[in-house]
Amino acid sequence: MHNVFAKTRELADAIMQSEIYHQMRAAEEKAMKNPEASAILGEYMEAKGAVEMLLQSGDPDPAALKELSEKMDNCQERLQLIDEIVQLTQTREAFGNLIGQINQLLRFIVSGQVDDGGCGGSCDSCGSCDSCGGCSH
Repeated sequence: MHNVFAKTRELADAIMQSEIYHQMRAAEEKAMKNPEASAILGEYMEAKGAVEMLLQSGDPDPAALKELSEKMDNCQERLQLIDEIVQLTQTREAFGNLIGQINQLLRFIVSGQVDDGGCGGSCDSCGSCDSCGGCSH
């Protein structure tokens, strides 16, 4: 078992040495140095924390939840107008794709199965044919 964890560590090191990982980290640093982005992100996190607190209460106020949700949506919209945040979003997506490809390759090597991105072909697999697009129902 030690060998599996040692090889996993090697894979993690290789991922962290990849160009896309370095691009993502640089984009994160650049985005966090943008005062406007930091301020909006702070507003978003504050609203998110308030939503979590409301949901933990026994009977959350629907109007307050709606207001906070709208504030979070507004923050996200404002963030997507900032170039550094757009670049960060793109690099995180590219990094996520790399991780997904690695996972698919591992799954294929270990099990011989290929993940086709579908839901498995039945409504019970994903719970909602309207949103998955992976089955023919």
